[in-house]
Amino acid sequence: MKNKKAAIPFNMLIVVMTAAILVYAWAQLNYKYNNFNEIIGEKQYKLLTTYNKGENALLYIDLSAKYSLQQAVYDLAKSGGVSEVEEIGTDEAFAFYECGRFNDAYIWLEIRKDADGKYLEKECFDEKQTGNHLSYLFDKNLNEYLENYPHDIPTSNYYYETKDSLEIIGMANEPMKFDIYQNEKKIELKPQEFSVDNKGKIIAKKTEEKSELTPSEGLKSLVDFTGLETAKLGDEIIDIKGLCPKGRRCVLAKDAFENLLRAQKTAKQKGVSLEIRSSYRSLQQQKDIWNGKTPERYAQRYTDENVRRKYVCDPTKEDPEKRCPHLSGNAVDVRLQGRQMNSNDWKLLYQIMTTTKNYRPEPWHFECCETERYARAIEQGVTELV
Repeated sequence: MKNKKAAIPFNMLIVVMTAAILVYAWAQLNYKYNNFNEIIGEKQYKLLTTYNKGENALLYIDLSAKYSLQQAVYDLAKSGGVSEVEEIGTDEAFAFYECGRFNDAYIWLEIRKDADGKYLEKECFDEKQTGNHLSYLFDKNLNEYLENYPHDIPTSNYYYETKDSLEIIGMANEPMKFDIYQNEKKIELKPQEFSVDNKGKIIAKKTEEKSELTPSEGLKSLVDFTGLETAKLGDEIIDIKGLCPKGRRCVLAKDAFENLLRAQKTAKQKGVSLEIRSSYRSLQQQKDIWNGKTPERYAQRYTDENVRRKYVCDPTKEDPEKRCPHLSGNAVDVRLQGRQMNSNDWKLLYQIMTTTKNYRPEPWHFECCETERYARAIEQGVTELV
């Protein structure tokens, strides 16, 4: 005869232990499941939010392009088919036309009498260039729209091809970037220092760490101040809001950047503020400008390379980083914020910028420090390049 009383405690113990294990397992799985859902849900939300931002930006670009083209066609017709190309991120001279204007429109054909009373005709405009003028005006209008968008969209970021003189096809040089996950910690806004070697590779500059590359190996130290509103010059905080406008990347060599801060301080004292149109360029960016892959379309407008070299530095020759000042990080194209830049504005800009001991060959272009033109000026005792 079996003792049933002895079996009861043992069975109950098994049941209790099993129940405890199941409860513990359920609690652990429930905890992990809930956290798993929370993480996945957050990622999905972030992804969808970022996707919507991208879609909204693309829609805004499409609508802006439509209105920009309409305005460009109107402006081009009003000016007689010619756009007076100004600086828009390059260091070319203003485009002057030999025949001038009549009623604020460019003259296509000029008829004059010579000394013998004979009438002479002069063709002043090449109709084949209409597409180049149209794409330039289109890009200029588009940039104005993009700069007013709440989020950062790259400006002057398209290479254009015209079709049937009125259709413009734009191809982006750089993609738009949207961060899905952003660091929620407060980040101190300050210029980021980095270096670029002779192969164009960017090398982050770490604190108290010296690079193994020497200047003779083509390394240049640069400061990125894209999107910053303040910067430190010694112990002083300089207001640089708008100095680097939305959609642009602003990078300069350290000495040039400090000179620019001094100029911005002077500008503020005079009741104005500076705005960068172009700063450091990589070799590839300079090649794109030279090869006509920017809105200025140099290669299309100046098929003769000897003529083109008068307007833009040729990066295909020897030592481009020594000859082309923007590649050094010591050259900047700048204007006054919110101004159309008349003759008085250019004079004021000159007064502001020359207080920093910079040197310039165009009214918007200033150099300092280690460029070839700067070095020649110092050697020859020249204080200004005009």
